[in-house]
Amino acid sequence: MDIALTSDSDIDITGGTLSLVTERDAIAQHMRIRLRFFLGEWFLDRREGIPYFRDILIKNPSRAVVTSTLKRVMLETPGIAAVDKFALEIDRETRAGTITWEVTTDSGAVLTSDDYGPLILGEV
Repeated sequence: MDIALTSDSDIDITGGTLSLVTERDAIAQHMRIRLRFFLGEWFLDRREGIPYFRDILIKNPSRAVVTSTLKRVMLETPGIAAVDKFALEIDRETRAGTITWEVTTDSGAVLTSDDYGPLILGEV
């Protein structure tokens, strides 16, 4: 169980009530939080997070490095057993990347970006 977040990653307090998510929704939310977590962002452990500024949000990033880094973070998310599909599309004009994905949870449930939305990376 986890506290529900809005699409803007704010705490969801609909109608003055704190919302919660469980099981599939909690796993998907946790994965999305981990994928938005920059290296050095957490003051208690600067070693945690994704090295976006070093490896991803740079001029001509290696597609292999970007893909392997993000897939590893997805796979290391508690509750995720496998990353079944991963597609990175880069729009050179807007310098944005869109990741569509499909993962299988430890319980065998399949979660997809069709259900939870793709991950958008700016300035790729």
